[in-house]
Amino acid sequence: MYSLEYWDERILEIVKKLELDTYDQEFLVVNHNQMIGYIAYGGMPSRYSHWSFGKAYERTKSLYSYGVTGLPYEMVINSDPCLAYLMKDNSLCLQILTIAHVYGHNNFFKVNQYFVNSPVKAKDALYMFKIHARMVKEFIEDPSIGLDQVESTIDHAHCLRFHNSSNYLIKASPEQEKNIFGFDLRENLLGFIAKNSKSLKDWQRYLLEMIEKESFYFLPQLETKIMNEGWASLIHYIILKQLNLPPDLHLEFIVNHSQVLKPSFGSLNPYHIGFVILSRIYSSISGDFDPHKITSDDPGFISLKKIISEERDSSFLRRFLTKELAEELYLFEHSKKGKNRVVSRLPNCDDYNSFRETLIKQIGMLSIPKIVVKDILPSNTLILEHRFDDRELNLEWAEKTLKSIHWLWGNDCILETILNGNKVLLKCTNNEVKIEKLS
Repeated sequence: MYSLEYWDERILEIVKKLELDTYDQEFLVVNHNQMIGYIAYGGMPSRYSHWSFGKAYERTKSLYSYGVTGLPYEMVINSDPCLAYLMKDNSLCLQILTIAHVYGHNNFFKVNQYFVNSPVKAKDALYMFKIHARMVKEFIEDPSIGLDQVESTIDHAHCLRFHNSSNYLIKASPEQEKNIFGFDLRENLLGFIAKNSKSLKDWQRYLLEMIEKESFYFLPQLETKIMNEGWASLIHYIILKQLNLPPDLHLEFIVNHSQVLKPSFGSLNPYHIGFVILSRIYSSISGDFDPHKITSDDPGFISLKKIISEERDSSFLRRFLTKELAEELYLFEHSKKGKNRVVSRLPNCDDYNSFRETLIKQIGMLSIPKIVVKDILPSNTLILEHRFDDRELNLEWAEKTLKSIHWLWGNDCILETILNGNKVLLKCTNNEVKIEKLS
């Protein structure tokens, strides 16, 4: 039986023949305990210490040990060179599939504009996480700071880490106050607080900017989950078909591929949705989707490469998730009725665009409420605004978030939002949140 190095070389030949631009690829074969550790730390070989990562490790380990959940076949890191972990327990066929899948992700990382134009470049990513880990260690070991203060600051910063702008391709105007990346601070809470809070110490400002930087690293992954997994699945399918595997490996490949793409009960499977939409786009241009015949100059494949370089999930679904495809994918909208949830709308409704927008609001950064800075009063009270999009805030979440803002800001905070159709203020004073209705 041939080695993994042999199959990697053969896969790479097809990657080059398809003219898929990739970073140099590095693989690390790991056991299940190592994989659980990498999962807990977001895939990073080096990352700062925090109790939440340990909690994630223990939770994943317990669920895996009791057979409640499995582990991913692989993990791929957006870095240059691209780093990927393969599970040691994978069968040979599964290793071949995952290696091909990794090259699909690698290509996506290198060409998609939301990765290419990310403030954190792939070549700098691993070094950035390593430096952050070292600095946090130094703060913890500093007698004047210590573990408790560091963890408290990181706790509150974690609550705000994705309250930033997903439109980082658009820079702030020259007259606007900017964060370290040149973005409008009003839409980046950690950056705004780091720059303007009067109560933070220098090491705390560093931690906030550190976590903000890391959030910008992960943001493109949140914004392109469906496209990224769909493209990697499509690429592994094309490559393994063109490898002409022996019958025993081919049969196992079909089973594994079906497992990857099977619809998820109660949730969306990004592999499935992305693969189906991309393959239908191809078919609309080049006819039947035959992976054996796809070449680098195939018009359908050229169009797919252009799409995956330019779009993110929200625009991708708006452009290509048709009513017919939504019906084929068995998508539906559900709502609460008493103690149960029931199907409330199907794709064949009168207003399909509204149906699709409801789906889009559940993905990426659109699933996170938009909280922006509105003003600072002379009393140093921070005024925040919730950009209402017909979805009310979860009050438990809002209270926790506002308390974290209050802790980091060091003064009163007021959040304007809408509840039950009425404008209200959520006021946080002395770490207590009260709701005040506006007349």
